[in-house]
Amino acid sequence: MEQFARFRCERLEFINLERLRRPQYPIRRICVRQPRRILESRRFHRTRTTSDDGTQPAPVEDIIRHISSLPEQTLEVNTRDGNGQTMLTCAAKDGNTDTVWLLLSRSDIIAQPRDKWGMVPLLYAARCGKVPLIDIFISRNDVDIAVVDDLGRTALSHASECGHESAVKTLLTRTTIDIDAMDKSRWTAIAWAVMNGHETVARLLQAKGATITLKDNSLRTVLHWAAISGDHAILPLLIAQGAHPDQRDSAQEAALNIATRCGHKEFVKVLLTHNPYIDLEGPSSKTALHLAVEHRHEDLVRILLASNASTDPKDYKLAPLHSAAAMGDVEIVRLLLEHGADINAKAIARLTPLHHAVMNNHEHVVSLLLARGADIRCQNTYGQKPLDIAISHKRQRIVDLIPGQRQSSPLDKLGAALNGFLNSTR
Repeated sequence: MEQFARFRCERLEFINLERLRRPQYPIRRICVRQPRRILESRRFHRTRTTSDDGTQPAPVEDIIRHISSLPEQTLEVNTRDGNGQTMLTCAAKDGNTDTVWLLLSRSDIIAQPRDKWGMVPLLYAARCGKVPLIDIFISRNDVDIAVVDDLGRTALSHASECGHESAVKTLLTRTTIDIDAMDKSRWTAIAWAVMNGHETVARLLQAKGATITLKDNSLRTVLHWAAISGDHAILPLLIAQGAHPDQRDSAQEAALNIATRCGHKEFVKVLLTHNPYIDLEGPSSKTALHLAVEHRHEDLVRILLASNASTDPKDYKLAPLHSAAAMGDVEIVRLLLEHGADINAKAIARLTPLHHAVMNNHEHVVSLLLARGADIRCQNTYGQKPLDIAISHKRQRIVDLIPGQRQSSPLDKLGAALNGFLNSTR
């Protein structure tokens, strides 16, 4: 027993087995013969959570206090609940380091039990972000640090998603950790960090060699996820490390289109300093300006126009001015006109912005377009002028706004005469 003398201790504490030779391992069962005294000398804390079935599970400290009163040979520490979770799983899930240490001191404990989601205690510990708890698991020979859940996610992935910088640092000290490990969606740890806005963790992962150009199942890179989350602070680093601003995902959207659609003004401003193709077309041939107009992001419309975004479409595609007129957004219509948008641009069915404003009964937009010189003689593919549409839709207030009401046709005169005759006979 001389070789154990220097490791003898009156308190339960973590012993890093990596520093010891196997013959030097202490006999831990000697340390847990009096669980009552151990429990009384330590404070256990737990936050109640609700299971999927709506029931409130018993606090871990109550479970341990109960089992401590039972003879060791009769205790089933690996018993599972309805979710397939053991006492060790619950303790790790709650971040209860003391309870985990006590349970792992048993020789019959299963250190890596899977619940119905394929989660193991180490993965829950990573989500909690408690470094001492993670240290306990990764120092054991019976715990696989590269273990994944049913979605293919590692401990590093979970810690990165939750933004636990210290936990990420701890996991990265292990040479067996694959920093670019992908889950079933092909998301890496740095992708999880960026999509959840954890800039510090993302920078840490990048500094440790994480690849930022890997594509997921939707062909999105870390830059796309930064655009979705609006994390503009990480943007210069991603560009410097080789992220291409015009890289499209499977939906044909680039970072500028995504950030504009999401309304991330600061991200768009920073991205524009890296010279992306501002008129790159995404789904339905829409540019970033189209998206800014459609989502009524007036500030982004100003930013894009100031960066010389094209205001007019090619061929007969819908122009931003058509969308603004159809929505009745007077301020955006005014902005587009001030930046040279073609007021008589023809889109699908040869409809002009004035046609759209009339069809949607936007009087103020009609007034603005007429004041700026919109051509009231333009006809759509059905030969209808804006005035014809206003009359057919019974938009009398708009009819009064449009100058030069059409002359009565012989058919109109016949109809008027017939109505007069019928009224006189009543």
